Amino acid sequence: MAFNVPMLVNLLLKTYALLSILQPLGLAYSFKGLMVGMVYEYLPLMLMPIYASMARVNPRLLEAAEVLGARPLAKLVKVVLPISPPGIASGAVLVYLTSFADFVIPAMLGGVEGYTIGYLTWDLFL
Repeated sequence: MAFNVPMLVNLLLKTYALLSILQPLGLAYSFKGLMVGMVYEYLPLMLMPIYASMARVNPRLLEAAEVLGARPLAKLVKVVLPISPPGIASGAVLVYLTSFADFVIPAMLGGVEGYTIGYLTWDLFL
C-alpha cells in the first residue's frame, strides 16, 4: 500500500514539487508535464479499487491454475483479470470524475497546452 503515501501530502505541495522537478527536464508548462502531474496525482485513485478487487481473488483458484500448469502471466490473464472488472471500472470512474474537474494541475503544469474543462470553468468564473 505504499502507493497511497503521496495522497497524504497536499495537492498544491505535490504540484509545486513536480514543477521544480519538471523545469530542469524541460517538461514544465507543456502537455507532457501535465500528463506526468495527472498520472502522479490520480494513479493511487486507480490502483486502490483494482488492488481491492484483486485481493478478493480466492487463493485456491490461483493454486488450481498453478497445478494445471499455468505460468504466472497466464494466471494473471485467465484467472485474476476476469474477476477484477468491477475494480477496474470503479477506478476508471473515480479517476475520470476527479480529473474532469481538476484545475490546479493544468493551471500550474500545463501552461497554454493543458486547458481542461475544470481549468476552463475556473478561468471563466475568476
